[in-house]
Amino acid sequence: MAPPATVSDDSHQQLLDRLDIAHLPRPFRSQNWKPSQRRNKNVKQLLAETSRKEASVMATQNNSGAATPGAAGTTATTDGTQTPSSGTARNPNIAQAAENLSNLVREKNARSMFPSGPAVSYTNIESAPSLHPSHQKHYCDITGLPAPYTDPKTRLRYHDKEIFGVVRTLGQGVAESYLEILFLIGLTLIIGFQKTLAFFSRPHKLKGTVAFAFGILLILLRWPLTGFLIELYGIFILFGDFLVTIGQFAGNIPVVGPYIKTALETLAGGRRNAELPISAYAVTYEVSGEYSAVSRLI
Repeated sequence: MAPPATVSDDSHQQLLDRLDIAHLPRPFRSQNWKPSQRRNKNVKQLLAETSRKEASVMATQNNSGAATPGAAGTTATTDGTQTPSSGTARNPNIAQAAENLSNLVREKNARSMFPSGPAVSYTNIESAPSLHPSHQKHYCDITGLPAPYTDPKTRLRYHDKEIFGVVRTLGQGVAESYLEILFLIGLTLIIGFQKTLAFFSRPHKLKGTVAFAFGILLILLRWPLTGFLIELYGIFILFGDFLVTIGQFAGNIPVVGPYIKTALETLAGGRRNAELPISAYAVTYEVSGEYSAVSRLI
């Protein structure tokens, strides 16, 4: 037996009835209007409906008379000559029966291989390339050709279906190492092979070069996290001299520039690449036939 209602419950229900606005008239609302039964569909539902529609179209074409036409030169009659109720049976055509049987076997195998029609996905190779202006000048990361497609797994851009097959054969971490190798190739093409070799073979940077190469090797051997940390250490040693120079240029940025400059100088520990300019310039003038260089801070 349910417990009797208390006074507090009655007062609460009375408050709800008093604040309820469902029974109030709405003169601004049309009497003939009804809420739409249509609901927005997500991408998964749209893809599933498209797959079912294409599978239905393929099944309709397979079951139509155009897909399994009758023998050439025969016409349908209603006089009973082709399908007599009594009489002598026609001689069977063994070759035609074998051909029809082979056609049935091929159709059955095709239906078993593609039971639901072609799969529809927004990552398909058959999907159209993007027409957005920001996607018009991307190039293939493997061949250098125009690349309208991007692999959603490795984020590598590829040119066509053949290159897509190569991208999908890359193991875990191989794509990142491939991009690093492309970085080295690009650096070699920009500054030359001799300067690139001299940059990585400097005696005081030999530890960074070894760490950088060993990190790439670990990534290729399916140790991505450890290889990335070791490679990051090598990059810091190799390019640490550029941090002070970058901080000098970043110091001109309003508001956040001085903080970036201080952080980079602290991280670099006072090191600076002597080949890059800093916030000082040399003024050269001629005195009695001899040149003297005077450095003045900006």
